[in-house]
Amino acid sequence: MKQPLRGQRTVKSQDNPQVLNGCFPMGKCPQPTDLRPTRTGMLLALFLVLLLLNPGNLSSAGSAQGGALRVATPAAPVPDVAWDSGSSTHAAASQEAGDQATADRGAADQDPVEQGEAKQQAVDQESAKQEATTPTVHWSDLPPAPAGGVWLFSGPELKHWRVVEQSYFDKHGPVTWQDEVLTLTAGSPGTGVVADFTVPRNGYEIHFQARRTAGDDFFCGLTFPFDDQQATLILGGWGGGTVGISNVNNFSAIENASTRNFAFENDRWYDFRLRVTPIEIELWVDDKSLFLLDTEEKTFSIWWEQKPIAPLGFASWRTTGQFRRVRLMAVDPTEGETPLERSAR
Repeated sequence: MKQPLRGQRTVKSQDNPQVLNGCFPMGKCPQPTDLRPTRTGMLLALFLVLLLLNPGNLSSAGSAQGGALRVATPAAPVPDVAWDSGSSTHAAASQEAGDQATADRGAADQDPVEQGEAKQQAVDQESAKQEATTPTVHWSDLPPAPAGGVWLFSGPELKHWRVVEQSYFDKHGPVTWQDEVLTLTAGSPGTGVVADFTVPRNGYEIHFQARRTAGDDFFCGLTFPFDDQQATLILGGWGGGTVGISNVNNFSAIENASTRNFAFENDRWYDFRLRVTPIEIELWVDDKSLFLLDTEEKTFSIWWEQKPIAPLGFASWRTTGQFRRVRLMAVDPTEGETPLERSAR
């Protein structure tokens, strides 16, 4: 059977299911003159040739068509810089903006691990600088507290304390001292203050009241000294209910012998008492001992993120915490029972 040519229509009916004479209906077959290219086809072919020879015509054509075709991407806008006629202010500002853009691109291309190491190095340098600066006020010269020891926060303003600005505290929340209440508003991630006075290295107690008003991480990170080492008491960490010391033998507050779970309620004041002696570290909550840690054969350290709070300071982590009636008092390290004697009771 003869097959129809391309372009021919097949007309089927009950009488004639085949192609009519291999041609179009009504017996009209295409003549050779009908296969000549049309003027429109020739113009389209010419346009494609010109386009291949000069691709820029496409963007020009797009502009002529009111932006219907857009290929070229516009250059990034240059930041506006104030012009100071008769001086080099504009040139210097432009150079500074260019340098900052280069630095930003370099930071974006930097490996995250390298960024963390660089940040840790900066913290170490800042901490060494702070340690080299000896405070002029001794803790025993602070205002005396009627119950014993001294008030760490007192008076109409926040004296002898500094708001931490570096490292993970560079985006801290507001820090206020009002109506004898210290408020560390949630930061991104940390908010904290560090003591600007000399502190005891051992044989002392810190009494304070604290509460969480918002957030679900630790509302109190109390960094304190133990001889020539540091440790941090965590209240409400890891989802809001972990209590413990970071770090004990390099184990954090959620994985060492001091780890406890405590269901803190928002907006409720709790009484805390932290006792630090050469033989033990103990924490009381509302006059009940929560943990007693034997310090024998143990080393203490802090996460490098908390180094700006050393040697003594209070911090919160993405959480708002409040503190009041904070006092420090010396204790006789030789008084009291040893951990072994106390556990035998």
